[in-house]
Amino acid sequence: MQELIETPSRFAENNRVVSYGKFAQPFRELNILDVDFRDKRGKTPRWMRDLRLKEWQHFGIIHPEYYLGFVAFDSKYMSTSFCYIFDRRQKKVFEHHKETGPWAMTVSRELWDGWTYFKQPGYNIEMHSWLEKGRHDLTVRIKAKRGLPALEADLSVLEDVNLYQPLVSVSPIAANRPLYTHKAACPVEGVVRFGDITYQLDPQRDISLMDVQKTFYPYRSWWKWATFAGRDAQGRIIALNICDNLIEDDDIYNENCLWVDGKLTPLTAAEFSFEEGNALAPWHMHTTDSKVDVELRPEGERADKINAGVLMSDFHQAFGPFSGKLIENSGAEHEVTDYFGLAEHHLFKT
Repeated sequence: MQELIETPSRFAENNRVVSYGKFAQPFRELNILDVDFRDKRGKTPRWMRDLRLKEWQHFGIIHPEYYLGFVAFDSKYMSTSFCYIFDRRQKKVFEHHKETGPWAMTVSRELWDGWTYFKQPGYNIEMHSWLEKGRHDLTVRIKAKRGLPALEADLSVLEDVNLYQPLVSVSPIAANRPLYTHKAACPVEGVVRFGDITYQLDPQRDISLMDVQKTFYPYRSWWKWATFAGRDAQGRIIALNICDNLIEDDDIYNENCLWVDGKLTPLTAAEFSFEEGNALAPWHMHTTDSKVDVELRPEGERADKINAGVLMSDFHQAFGPFSGKLIENSGAEHEVTDYFGLAEHHLFKT
């Protein structure tokens, strides 16, 4: 059984990652740019480290009738954002997106009190991560464009780390080349306005899935990722996060876990089975420790391709209901029936 380890006071010391694994608390000092991924003696210029560090913050907001997903992604060569609403009743997707230069955004270093921005004319997203007060305050302001209605949201993701254990993971892509992520499943409150539709979020019912990452990705990379959340008959949040990526020893180092009522169970390696080129066909996923065996039946897809010279991306994200089985470390088994979530396959070079 994997155990959570105590979080070091700093992410890096002497140009090296202090420790790999899954940690009990978020980092107080996430000084990842002090890591020299090419030379342990610190010979790589800091500007080059910053150029290779890919960073994003992503939130998915699950409501019985709508799903709202948005991201701010800094590749350092360009900034990218999308924000979409999926109407779960009519099976329709409405998406705004923006691609521009790296000057459009800033990513917070730590989550205890930090700001992330993506700002362009008519398209603004602000994320105030405020773990000191157990919340992330999110603001979306996107104007109507080319037949797409305006989209606005004022949200508070209620991540009290004393109630909802986050996944805080550091894995080695290669020697001294870390993949850091912070993920959480927790209640959300606020309001979303989309054209003439306005809906309130109820923290006793609605759930936010959070994905924060900072990684020194190599020039060519890929991942397969899935996450979902729902509430059981007792009202507890049941959620999953699994990924198959570049990590070689992924039975030990990975970003795989499940949550039951805020309690985290670490998992071993994840395996994905799906029809490449057809993201709307069923996806099947399981873990090598047999604690996860689930299937996604997609109801929609978000896909895009970018070919901008130094940056190439082929992205497919399917979404819809998951069903299957989850098993906690205690041995307690949970049947999942139609919990909403995402699965994606991403190939990129940058």
